[in-house]
Amino acid sequence: MNLFRDTWEAVRWVGRVSGAFFAVRPWTTAALVLAITTGRFANLLAFFLPLKVILLAGSPGVPRYFQFFIEPDEKMGWIIGLSLGAVGFYLLSLLMNSAGRALSQAGSEDVLQDANEIAATSRQREEARGYYASFSGISANGLIVLIGSAVLALINPLLLAVLGGLVVLQYLFSAHVIGSGDPLQPSPTMRMIRRNLGGYLNIFFSINFLAGFFVLLTPYLLGEGGNLLLALLSLLIMRQGLGAISSAVSVTTGLWRSKDQVNPMVFRHHQVQRRERLVTRNLRQVFARPDRETSARVQLTRAAVDVAGLRSEWRDSPVRGAYTFRLRVNGDSGDEVFFQQQVFPRVSLHLLEHEEFLFTLLPRETLKAPRVLARFEEGPFGCQICEYGQGEPLDEDAWKALLPELLQDHWSICPPAELVDAYRVTHPLLQERLKPAYLERLTVALNTPEDESLYAAFLERLPELNRVLAEMPLYLNNPDLSNTTVTATGDGRPLIMHWGRWSLEPVGFSLPRNADAESMQHVLDAVRRARELAPEQLTWPKVELVNQCATLEKNLSKARYEKGLKAVEAILSNPVLLTCR
Repeated sequence: MNLFRDTWEAVRWVGRVSGAFFAVRPWTTAALVLAITTGRFANLLAFFLPLKVILLAGSPGVPRYFQFFIEPDEKMGWIIGLSLGAVGFYLLSLLMNSAGRALSQAGSEDVLQDANEIAATSRQREEARGYYASFSGISANGLIVLIGSAVLALINPLLLAVLGGLVVLQYLFSAHVIGSGDPLQPSPTMRMIRRNLGGYLNIFFSINFLAGFFVLLTPYLLGEGGNLLLALLSLLIMRQGLGAISSAVSVTTGLWRSKDQVNPMVFRHHQVQRRERLVTRNLRQVFARPDRETSARVQLTRAAVDVAGLRSEWRDSPVRGAYTFRLRVNGDSGDEVFFQQQVFPRVSLHLLEHEEFLFTLLPRETLKAPRVLARFEEGPFGCQICEYGQGEPLDEDAWKALLPELLQDHWSICPPAELVDAYRVTHPLLQERLKPAYLERLTVALNTPEDESLYAAFLERLPELNRVLAEMPLYLNNPDLSNTTVTATGDGRPLIMHWGRWSLEPVGFSLPRNADAESMQHVLDAVRRARELAPEQLTWPKVELVNQCATLEKNLSKARYEKGLKAVEAILSNPVLLTCR
């Protein structure tokens, strides 16, 4: 990445867009820039004048740096006048801010209409208004820097030279960091530039401000003195100018990253472009086939696996937020051995951490999870390599036959108390999620008096329903459990490849399709024996009730309120609630 080239291209692009704004609405755009600039300087004077008032009022007589325009007998009049001036400039800054918002709205609509014959959506209008204000703000910041530099050149050229030199050195330093760094394995400084540009610029702002402060202070420390009024004015102008530079850089960078969305709103015949997401671009670069095979060989060799003939093949991941590769290795007997490399971008690393925490409290074999051979980082991704059995997910028929057995195994495992306690610190259980405030969203779908009566009856029975849910045994639910996340070993044992999204739910939260009392009876009998439950603690109506509540929650989360009301009707018709009357 070349910061010099990117800066030149970004500046040219900002100039083109700003030129387009001036071409469509020249007077409105000029007025907006002037309003922003005037507002900033009015705000500066609103805080500068009170300093003058305090210096004047707190000094006996008239200080020497005021004597060239204030007579002693006019001191009180000047105090009153400057105080009123401070209030006036503050009100002027508020007026300019209000005018800027109005001008931004008026100008952006014309720009959007000129670039698009198709009617703009409300979202486009809002975005266009923001872009128009941002580009006008960049122009205003440039004007503020020019005016501030001109004033400093007259009253304190040394301060201007020091600040200018520091800004150039900081730009060169940034160009070196960006140009010499690895985008996939950035240094801490490069990572800060990319992820926290505002914080990075604030560091430079603080350095420059303190350096300027010491430049202003030095004459007084050396006994040379100086005009205190001009020193204070220089300090305020310096602060305003440095803030304008930081704002211009930050806003320009943000707009440059969004240029594919900005251009169609400004320039006719520019089509909206869908840019590749950073995570997929990084994925391509880090996991090109030769590179990922080399990395996999290294990791598997460390795990004492013979990596002869290793091949890495992309496989579409069934789990949102993760990517997968199938690794094929020639075994000692000539058969192929399969492994799965799971790749997690930074935003999904919590899935890897959740799974790791789970298996610090339970053996992986207990939940039929595969053995992990390696866990490592590759660029901005977290990775783990697991055993992958026969290397293919189960087919539908095998999955339908296996699912009741898997549910029986999972329901039969009593979660450790430590796991339950840790989970409940941050995650509510089902009965804690079904609260009146959550259910209130159903009210928009109450179309008839019958619906209203049904909803009222449900709220009335809610405490009893939640008591039944609280009494149900908990189990480890895996929402990613499907035939696509399960494979089999050579001897037919299932391997569940993903456990990153596990949760604790009442038994029955997830059921096979078309499950009924008859088909699930042997499963419930086995679970009662394994967990030493009394027959009345785990019955089919209770299991079905839990599943109905899970269906209600799912429908509410997806705004399917009609189906939600049907789930409410099924819950109220469940024998468990009927017998509790």
